[in-house]
Amino acid sequence: MKLCEIVRAEKTAPDALTTAVSIARKIAKVPAVVGVCDGFVGNRMLAQRGKQSEKLLFEGALPQQVDAVVTKFGMPMGPFAMGRSGRPRYRLALAQGPRHQVGNRRRAVRSRPLRPEDRQGLLQV
Repeated sequence: MKLCEIVRAEKTAPDALTTAVSIARKIAKVPAVVGVCDGFVGNRMLAQRGKQSEKLLFEGALPQQVDAVVTKFGMPMGPFAMGRSGRPRYRLALAQGPRHQVGNRRRAVRSRPLRPEDRQGLLQV
């Protein structure tokens, strides 16, 4: 893992923060200075990427299309190819094609955008 998360707390001394960043760079890590909050910064970023990826599926994009855009942008792997932990249904959707039912949200992966009449009865996120 190249990322080194450095948490800046209320009483973190500036010289301690500078030292932590310097050490991270010396060991060939990418320092990310963050505030105190729940979870690691990498997981928080992946969670947001996952939410937006799911919204794209709801709007009619295919998992392969989302992955292609993400990898073209420069990420090593797309969210669906990554097989996010606890989300094996996306791998199944990739294997079974555009009309496979996705999870307990009653949303289908479609090959065309949803029309207003298609949206009736679907859980809006």
